[in-house]
Amino acid sequence: MESKPNFPSLMLNQIIVSVVTIVAVLTAFSFTGISQASAGLDLLRPRPLHRVAVDPRVGGGITYFDKVLEGHRAAESVPLKSASGIYIGRCYYSDHPMKAVASIVVALKADSSAHGPLGSETRLIPLVDRASKPDHYDKLSTKQIRAIRAQASEYADELAIPVESRRETFVVGFRTPDEDARLYRFRRDSNTLFARLDCAEDSVCLSPNNSLGRHTVHAYEGEAIAQCHYFKRIK
Repeated sequence: MESKPNFPSLMLNQIIVSVVTIVAVLTAFSFTGISQASAGLDLLRPRPLHRVAVDPRVGGGITYFDKVLEGHRAAESVPLKSASGIYIGRCYYSDHPMKAVASIVVALKADSSAHGPLGSETRLIPLVDRASKPDHYDKLSTKQIRAIRAQASEYADELAIPVESRRETFVVGFRTPDEDARLYRFRRDSNTLFARLDCAEDSVCLSPNNSLGRHTVHAYEGEAIAQCHYFKRIK
């Protein structure tokens, strides 16, 4: 005897399949959004200079690099007790002083579970994304912020604990077989956080480049490789 199809069961199965498919799509979309938020981020590092920047004192005019440098010079040290959240802004390299690069600084508490009572310091992690638009990180969702914090924590072991002085807060980037030591010099005024990247070994830094190998970055004494300013904070 031929059995009749159970239409309620078939409909229920179709509904279940549809729900599972929708959940899978939404989950994939969610993870894609998170990964896209931080995929291009890397630690702020020296990079191969393409040309020597024009000195405005010899007729080149003022640049955005110079304007950020002026703000950095007039600012003061960053009190680590008040540093928190994610600071969003732009960086300018000395050889491309008019080109804005997306950048953020993440203020993280050290991992107390790993370091015990020593792990209570605030860490400052400067990141850049040269592949995205300058305003790529100006608006972030809660999930994107979580992903960026997680990525920033991966770079924490490459940087020393910040040290406050009267004029600046210093962070040293450690020397590795592929990269020379770097110095990150943080300052702030009432509205803006500033970061300056210098070489910490004589006047030359070596920086890795995945496609071209190890390259020399020339940083003349007293001059910055990159100048950054951060004008928005997400707590």
